[in-house]
Amino acid sequence: MSLRQNNKKTSIEWVCEYRNCDKTFLRYKYQVTKNTGKYCCQSHASQEQHTRDKQEKGPRPPRPSIEKKPCTFCTTQIDIRAKYCKPCRDIFYKCKTYGLTPQQYNELIDRQDNKCAICRVEKCQTGKSLSIDHDHESGRVRGLLCYKCNTTLGWFEKRLEFIINYLAPVLE
Repeated sequence: MSLRQNNKKTSIEWVCEYRNCDKTFLRYKYQVTKNTGKYCCQSHASQEQHTRDKQEKGPRPPRPSIEKKPCTFCTTQIDIRAKYCKPCRDIFYKCKTYGLTPQQYNELIDRQDNKCAICRVEKCQTGKSLSIDHDHESGRVRGLLCYKCNTTLGWFEKRLEFIINYLAPVLE
């Protein structure tokens, strides 16, 4: 560490104290006096502070066990304070939007053999439950679709006239 004049302030070259960081930087006299400015950047200072805080607090106490009960719609065990498991909650809110009951949703699933009505895939690539497809003009529910088919069908419906005009010479 060497002293050097920098804008009329005395500073020293300092090596960052963060684990394996070997960067050198200027540390001013007031930082040495206040025992601050030991790291080359804010992220190193924050990480070291986080590590010190964790060491002071010690290990986390174990979580108390929570009573369980079955989900309202399926047999999955959930926290006693909840009404539905996550998948059923997603379905419940989807159904509420389109005026279906979860039982009607499950009937649609059974009618479609737990598959997308168009591509017949069993599991949506997003990992979510099948989307409720509906006619945007009448609001009538048509079936359940995977995410890919649902978005593709929406794109197709918006451009139907252009697609028919494009294909017309081929169809004749």
